[in-house]
Amino acid sequence: MKIASQKIIDGERYQLEFYDGFDRGYLDESHWLPYYLPQWSSRALSSPRFEFSENGFSLNIEQDQQPWCPEFNGEVRVSSLQTGVYSGPEGSLLGQHRFSPDCRVRQAQVAEKKYLPKYGYFELRAKCLIAANNVAALWMIGYEDLPERSAEICLFELKGKNIRNGYSMRSLLRLMSLYSTLTPLQGRKARLISLSMIEK
Repeated sequence: MKIASQKIIDGERYQLEFYDGFDRGYLDESHWLPYYLPQWSSRALSSPRFEFSENGFSLNIEQDQQPWCPEFNGEVRVSSLQTGVYSGPEGSLLGQHRFSPDCRVRQAQVAEKKYLPKYGYFELRAKCLIAANNVAALWMIGYEDLPERSAEICLFELKGKNIRNGYSMRSLLRLMSLYSTLTPLQGRKARLISLSMIEK
C-alpha cells in the first residue's frame, strides 16, 4: 500500500518515520518483538500466534494456546507485538508495565529499543471480529527504565463484551503508520508501541 511520506494535520506538518503495512509475508523483526511482556513470564509462553494472508496480518488466539503468564495473570491468553522491552534481573520488580504488585521478573530480558516515539501522530487500520471475552488494542506503554518514562496511552481498544453482533477470535491488522512532527524531538524517546489480542 502506498503511503504519503508527509501529512499536514490541523496546519502542522508531519514526517513519516515508521510504517508497517504487514504486506511482506513475514514479520519484520527490525520493527517488532513477537512477545507480550516476556519478563513476567517467558518468551516461549508470551509468543504470539499470527498469520499472513491476502487480507493482511492476523493476531490470533487459538484453542491450544497456553496462558501467557499463569503465575500472575491466570488463564489469560495473549498474542501481541511490541517495539521494545526492558527488565531488571530475574526475581526483581523492574520491568515495563508491571500490571500486578505480585509481578516478579521470571525471565530477564536484554534491553531492546526498536521504536520508542516520544510523541507524534498515529494511524492504525484494523478489522476486529472478537468474542465476548476478547480485547483487541493498540497501546503505548512506558519503556520504564526510569520512573518518568512510565505510562499507558490507549490509542485503540475494543472489548468483545461491548459488541452485540458477530463472533470471531481474530484481530486483523491492515496498516500501521506513525508520523512525528518535523520539528526536532526534545529529550529521549519514552514510549513503545504494543499491538495486542487478548482473551480473558
